[in-house]
Amino acid sequence: MKNIDTSTFDFPGIIANDFLYVDKTSYVWNLVCPKKGEYFLSRPRRFGKSLLVSTLKTIFQGRRELFKGLAIDKMDYDWKTYPVIHLDFSDAGVDSVGELNDQLSSMLEDAADENTISLRGKGVAIQFKNLVNDLAKRAKQELLAKDPAKKIDDAQVVILVDEYDKPILSNVDNPKASNLLKVLKQFYSVIKKCEGKVRFAFITGVSKFAHVSLFSDLNNLTDITLKTDYAGMLGFSEAEIRRYFADRIPLAAAANGLADEELMARLLKWYDGYRFSKAETHVCNPVSVSKFFFNDYDFANYWDSTGMPSFLLKVARDQDYDYEAALTRFYDESVFSAYELDRLDITGLLWQTGYLTIKEVRREDEGLQYRLDFPDKEVQATFTEKVIEFPCGRKTRRRGVQPCAAIENRHPQG
Repeated sequence: MKNIDTSTFDFPGIIANDFLYVDKTSYVWNLVCPKKGEYFLSRPRRFGKSLLVSTLKTIFQGRRELFKGLAIDKMDYDWKTYPVIHLDFSDAGVDSVGELNDQLSSMLEDAADENTISLRGKGVAIQFKNLVNDLAKRAKQELLAKDPAKKIDDAQVVILVDEYDKPILSNVDNPKASNLLKVLKQFYSVIKKCEGKVRFAFITGVSKFAHVSLFSDLNNLTDITLKTDYAGMLGFSEAEIRRYFADRIPLAAAANGLADEELMARLLKWYDGYRFSKAETHVCNPVSVSKFFFNDYDFANYWDSTGMPSFLLKVARDQDYDYEAALTRFYDESVFSAYELDRLDITGLLWQTGYLTIKEVRREDEGLQYRLDFPDKEVQATFTEKVIEFPCGRKTRRRGVQPCAAIENRHPQG
């Protein structure tokens, strides 16, 4: 029985320490197999984005030995090595342009050090561009030294950006947020400007902001957020839980006084229900499931441990948001699209941050229509508790209902 680590999102660390790893490398192979790819993926917090980025980084570093026995090791892949620029914004807690520039500069310095190259130029956008160009140039020189007939296209770099939107989400209610957007717009535009030197780019985040270059200047990115082929790439399916936690399911059942199938039914009720495409594919929150098996098989709210972003509730209150109506109507695909910082759509925000998910899809003359609802009991409980603590909109109160009681009683709580 392999140990479970609920706090490590570093692929080499998980493998080296023989922790349990749910193999997602068949999905990753689909991303890395083409000779060139530039992608964007949005998923809620605590859904395995950082582990996916770490896995991609390890692949492009050519560390095949760490993938022994995994799906990608059996597939046709060349395992070439590339310089990797890994920018991790997960700790980018900034609230001013100066702090953001310092954070960006620090990340670029780390990326340069990791690739044993000096960072040059003034201004983070120029430094980023120079770093890409210098790494590609050095890679070309190294390849030509080994084989003068080597194709120039092989001298490229890989760019991985994790939680690109953290500086924005942390400042939604900051009057100076637009200034942060300008810095990020210029910074991210480097990826498009250096497109010819980029073998692979992968950007993750929770949200999609139209004014960030990822969705204006960076029109070369393929958005796989709603792609059926990648609906199960993050999160644990029921089949994966039955396979990878098979030795723990009987122990969990006994600890809760349940039969194995009763245990699975309750587990899915608590943590299953996320759906990221028109397909029926649905997955559980991976951190919640892992913590359930790690924490003595206790059914508890693990997803909420990092707290609900207060700006969500503030925006909902300011917009007089009608929660009850939002969970019964159908939306077109624009609800999932990029949104403007000065015109936030609370339904889209709740979907992107994981409080709502696709529950029903129907085809109409005007195209696909989606109904959204809570993914599972864990998220519903989190949302209800936070909304009750925070004053709800006037529309709920006008109907003579206690704050969000209709939401609290929307689903059975068994």
